[in-house]
Amino acid sequence: MKKQIGRRVGKYAAFVLTAGMLLTGCGSSGGNASTSTQSGTVQPEKPAYSASITNLSENVKKIEIPETPMGKEHGQILSKSGAVLLAKTMELENDPNGNYLISPISIQMALGMTATGSDAGSATRKELMNVLFPGGGDDPAVLNEEMATFAKRMQDSKEASWNVANSIWVNNNGEVKLRDTFVSDVTNYYKAELYQAPFDQNTVDAINKWVKENTRDRIPEILKELSPEAQIALVNALAFDGEWETKYEESDINEEGEFTNADGTKKTVPMLYSTESRAISLAGGLGFIKLYKGGQYSFVGILPPEGMCTEEYVKKIAEDPTGFSEAYLSADSTRDVYVVMPEFKTEYGLVMNDVLDQLGVKEAYTNGAHFLAMITDDSEPVNIGTVIHKTMIDVDRHGTKAAAATVVEMEKCEDVEMDEPYRVVLDRPFVYAIVDNASGVPVFLGVQNSMN
Repeated sequence: MKKQIGRRVGKYAAFVLTAGMLLTGCGSSGGNASTSTQSGTVQPEKPAYSASITNLSENVKKIEIPETPMGKEHGQILSKSGAVLLAKTMELENDPNGNYLISPISIQMALGMTATGSDAGSATRKELMNVLFPGGGDDPAVLNEEMATFAKRMQDSKEASWNVANSIWVNNNGEVKLRDTFVSDVTNYYKAELYQAPFDQNTVDAINKWVKENTRDRIPEILKELSPEAQIALVNALAFDGEWETKYEESDINEEGEFTNADGTKKTVPMLYSTESRAISLAGGLGFIKLYKGGQYSFVGILPPEGMCTEEYVKKIAEDPTGFSEAYLSADSTRDVYVVMPEFKTEYGLVMNDVLDQLGVKEAYTNGAHFLAMITDDSEPVNIGTVIHKTMIDVDRHGTKAAAATVVEMEKCEDVEMDEPYRVVLDRPFVYAIVDNASGVPVFLGVQNSMN
């Protein structure tokens, strides 16, 4: 089956909207939601599902994974992974005036579960881990520990509000069975709930309902239908709400501000004025750090060097030997930063096959893929079919709302024909991120080239 590679996903596209993975071999898998919320915010209720959908989570023995501080080296590794993914996305997309936004953590969680199901020592595992945890070794257990720590820190946030959720849905036709070790790992490290269900329209509706609940209604649909070959669906969802630590007063807002788009056209937008206390220098660009309420997360805005487009600049970030997290942790607080920032909204989605292929993920798409650590020996072999990512962000005078989704569809092994990748040179105005303050790792990372 020929894959549609590297194309932009539309607003209501069939497979995207919450972080996740879909496996279409013969398989079994389930789903989980673990949520963190702002003080005073009501956690989403678990959706009620059809009687044909069985929750398997109660049968899985759970252990508590201790939170461990992230070392500087691992922070740099995860930051590099995010920057490389964004740089390659911008290189392959064909929209010089487009805005870009990914959630590296969403992708790392979704593909981290996938890598956990790959065979030790296989090229499948090495290629995936080289993208997700470059230079940090091939063992997914290390990545899993960092993802568990990230989720725990998000859940424990006192002021900024997060939802972090994972679920695995297994076709009840009996063609694929998950290995006990895989179930244990995704349950304990990713808090994944497991569901068994017929892969019919009722289950499509249930997955969409789960996604909608766990992205706070921001990604209302992830699936139009399940592929006839689909046997396992692994889904991850992220949602974020953060108020600014220092609120904007009316006198700090210019409702008739002017923003110059990448194509040189002018757009009238509200501009927000503030003075911040920390400056960030990264790959020749200069930016600011603006805290969200509670002080655990921040917004970062960076202007590339004069005359440099954002595509070139993001590549420089990806190639920087110390990277985003080190620049963040060593930010200059010796003098104030005068900031002018537009209010903006962005929705973005893409099929990531070309991005991953260009970054070296090859074997996972072929008949030679090794995912027997995920499924039992009597299961049909599977390979990755399509990887889809969807994000949204809304930055205004009150704070920020964001959500992300990643879907990996896995299919029965067959030859995969790749379309030729897109090539593009992009213009820009700024790069931005939502950052975990303790590690300096970007949870969301984007480029705003134009105002809608």
